[in-house]
Amino acid sequence: MRKFSLIAAIIVFTFCGVTRAQDFTVNELMQLRTSSLSNFETVVMGKGYTLNDVDKEYDHYATFKKGHSTISWGYVKNEHFQQIDTVIIYITPKEADYDKLKASVKERKTRNHFYKNETHVLHVNMDNDVVVHFYTKFNERPLYEIEVSPLDGDRYDHR
Repeated sequence: MRKFSLIAAIIVFTFCGVTRAQDFTVNELMQLRTSSLSNFETVVMGKGYTLNDVDKEYDHYATFKKGHSTISWGYVKNEHFQQIDTVIIYITPKEADYDKLKASVKERKTRNHFYKNETHVLHVNMDNDVVVHFYTKFNERPLYEIEVSPLDGDRYDHR
């Protein structure tokens, strides 16, 4: 009976550990930004996300959802620079996952932005002309957003 209890405990702890792991790393988000929509879909659906919305009104975004977390692949254009690029937006309600992602880039050059609407943005320059924005929003409910875009990605900021 002790063996059965030990095996059951191992299975429960293993299952709980798998379900509590964060879905993406910053490096994965950066790789997804350079992938095709088809590859993006394959990767996120492999992590349990399902198609939630396709928005074509302003820019083109495909959004996938798993629980209260979402990830979007955006094909955006900038009229001023006449460029089209890809942006990845990952939103999680889990502060612990958000903090792990932020901690993984803490050795980089960063800038902080604070807005009146209770939004805080940590701007992190990465390699290969990529920027990662860590948005913390408290005006409605705590929401944690990570946006991976080109280095001049501030031009896509519609907040």
